[in-house]
Formats: sequence, C-alpha cells, structure tokens
Amino acid sequence: MESKGSISKLGFLLRGEVFPWLIFILITAGATSLVPRIASVDFTTDFLANFSALAIVTIAEVIVLISGNMDLSVASTVALSGILIGWLSNAEPGASGLVLHPLLAAAIVIALTTGIGAFNGFIVGRVGINSFLHTFVMMIVLRGLCLAITMGHSLYQFNHRVFWLIGSERLFNITHVCTLVMIAAFIIFYLILERSKFGWHLYATGGNKAAARQMGVDVVKTTILAFTLNGFLCGLAGLLYVSRLRTAGATMAADYLFLVFIAAVIGGVSLFGGVGSIIGVVPGVLTVGMIQVILNVIQVSPFLIEGIRGAILIVAIIVDAIKSKSWTKVIYS
Repeated sequence: MESKGSISKLGFLLRGEVFPWLIFILITAGATSLVPRIASVDFTTDFLANFSALAIVTIAEVIVLISGNMDLSVASTVALSGILIGWLSNAEPGASGLVLHPLLAAAIVIALTTGIGAFNGFIVGRVGINSFLHTFVMMIVLRGLCLAITMGHSLYQFNHRVFWLIGSERLFNITHVCTLVMIAAFIIFYLILERSKFGWHLYATGGNKAAARQMGVDVVKTTILAFTLNGFLCGLAGLLYVSRLRTAGATMAADYLFLVFIAAVIGGVSLFGGVGSIIGVVPGVLTVGMIQVILNVIQVSPFLIEGIRGAILIVAIIVDAIKSKSWTKVIYS
C-alpha cells in the first residue's frame, strides 16, 4: 500500500499541470539566491512586461501543437508584424511615409497576420501539406519580407504615446498594459481550450484525426481556425514587442522560435498533439524567462546561449516523454 501511495503522489507531481510549476519554483529559488532583487515587486513587474510578447507567441504555438501540427513561422510573423506597424506609423527614413495612427496600423497588420495564419491553416488542413514543411518555407518567406521592407536597417522612432502606454507606462503605478494583455490572453484561451466546443475539437483533432472525424469533428475547419488564431496572436505579439523595446528590425524575435518550444514542452504540451493546457504553459513561459535572467546574471557568452537552450529543450523533451509514457503505465496499470 505504501509503495502504491508513493507512486500515486509522484504521479500527481508529474502531471502536466503540476510538474511545470515545480520546475518554475526550483528555478526561481535558484535565481533568487543569485539575485535577491528578484523577489521585489519592481523586478516582478518588469519581468512580466519583458516576457509578455513571448507569452502571447507561446499561446499561439500551443494552439497549433494541440491540434497535432506545428508552426515554425511564428517568430517571423512576429517580426513582420512589428516591422509593418513601425513602417506604417513611424515618420523616419525607410518608413512608408503614411504615418498612420499606431492603433490603425496595428489593426491593419494584425488583420494581415490573421490572414497569413488562415492561409497556413488552409494549406495544412485542406491541401494536406505537412505543417513542418509548409511553415518552414513560410518562416523563410516572411523573414525575407522583413529584410525587403527594412533593407537591412532598423526602425527606431516608436515615439507615439500609444507605444509608451502599451509597453512602458504602469497603470496605477502597479503593472503595464502589455502584462494585462498577456494575463487576459491566458484567461481567454484557457476558457476557449477548456470550456468551448472548439477546444474539445482541437484536442480530438490532435489526439487522433481519424477518430475525431468519426465523432463528427470537422478536422479541416478546426485546423484552419487553429492557425488563424495563431496568426492573430503573433500579430498582437508584434505590437507588444515593439511597444516594449521601441525598435524593429529584420532579426527581431529571432530567438522566439526556440523559446516558445522550450516553454511549451516545459509546460507539458506534447509535440505530437492532443495534450497540453494553458495552466501548464504559464509556468513554462515564466521558467524560460527566469532562465534568461540567470544566463544574463552569470554573464554567459552569447555564443553559448543557443547551445544551452538546445540542451534545455532536449532535457525537457526527454522528461516529458518519461512522465507521459512510463509513469502513465505505472500509475494506471
């Protein structure tokens, strides 16, 4: 009995919703021992704002992953969004000269990225092209558009009040608008995935497409909608990114692809579809952010960071495979 009880407790700790929080707590404890300031309110406020765009993109990727697909073009879509918003609204050499209001520019660009997402969904869901191959090509195409628009230069004049309000100003001296947008996105998409018919269809599609079809799920429509939401969120993330950093260039968000996959896997999302939750993604994103802080504090060489991220992703995938296969057999056999 004791043995079974111990296994059950360990199984509970390794659950997709619990395990990511344990990792985050351990990483944060280690970071706090290195930098006591991490426990302060000011640090927490800035930390959440700094990683708000990454959180939005991670939600975007998770939606597609749960559907049984993946999107390698998310970082390029974020870059295109940020660049186009600056190109349409800024008054500087290299911009369009239209000088649109930032919110109008953002609305146009987010509509465009939503359309890009819908196109990706159509190609993957209706045409039947493998999502890895198609989005790999889209990643190259969109990054090429970023280079063509900027001609290799960066846009810096994000001086409009709107950018300041979204990315830097603290409401009631407590938190930033970009942080509130992130929190709202987590809540909304938690409800969509857990409480809506679309959420049920998404998990069914990712779990087993043939079985989903037999249960009456429109797999094609679900796939297209998943990618459409993905495009919308990537466009929104582009707005948060440039509002926070006040710059946009062809290489912006280049590291996001790696980071969102690390956050998703740490958060308990399966790379093979049908498994994952927003509750797990929250600590996944926070853990990735805290790891970034630690790497900066101990002054790791930029040349080593990519290798470290790759090692973290490999470990996360291995741990996920162990806890989702081996322990499931032990606990439920």
